[in-house]
Amino acid sequence: MTAFGDVLGIALFSIGAGGGSGAERLGLTVAWSAFGILPYAVMMLQIRVFYAQGDSRTPTLIQLWLITLKVPLLLLCPMVLPSEQVVIGIAAVNSLSFIWAAIASQWLLRRKMGEIPISEVLDFLWRVSLSAGLSAVAARGALELAEPLLATYPGLVRAWALLLAGALISLSLTFATLKLLKTPSINDLLGRKDHMGAN
Repeated sequence: MTAFGDVLGIALFSIGAGGGSGAERLGLTVAWSAFGILPYAVMMLQIRVFYAQGDSRTPTLIQLWLITLKVPLLLLCPMVLPSEQVVIGIAAVNSLSFIWAAIASQWLLRRKMGEIPISEVLDFLWRVSLSAGLSAVAARGALELAEPLLATYPGLVRAWALLLAGALISLSLTFATLKLLKTPSINDLLGRKDHMGAN
C-alpha cells in the first residue's frame, strides 16, 4: 500500500470521476497511512495486556502519551504544508503517533512485568519488513520501467494494469525473500504442505 499508493488511488477512486490528481492524492494518503497499521495493531495488543491484568490506568496514560505527539503535529500540518498536502501530512502524523505509542506501551509493559521475551517477534518482524520493503522497491522499479509501455491506454486501465502487476511481482518476491531468509513461519507452512501432499 505504501509503494503503490498513488496507483491504488487512481485504480480505486477515479472510477466514474475521470481520474485526476484528487484520486492520486487520496492514494498517497492511503500510502502514508499504511505503515501505521502494524504499530497500531501492536499497541492495541499491548493495551489489552494491561486490561487483562485489571489495569485501566496505564492504557489511559498511553492514550495521553499518544495525544502529546499527535495533536501538536496535526495542528502544525496546515501551517507548514501546502493546502493540497495537508491530508497526506495528517495521515503521516497519525501513523507516526502509533509508532510512538507502541514504543511507550512496550516500555510500560517492561516496567510493570519485567523482562519480556520478544526476540522471536522482533526477529520475525525484521525479516518480514526487509522482505516486504525490498520486494516493494523492486516491484515499483519494474513498474516505472513498464509504465511508458502503457502510456497509450486510459489512466484507469493503466492504473489497474500497474496495480495488478505490482501486486503479483511484490507478493512473489516477498514470499521468495522470506524463504531465502529462512523465516520459520514460511518454512513451517511449506513443511505442512509437503507433509499433507505426501499423505
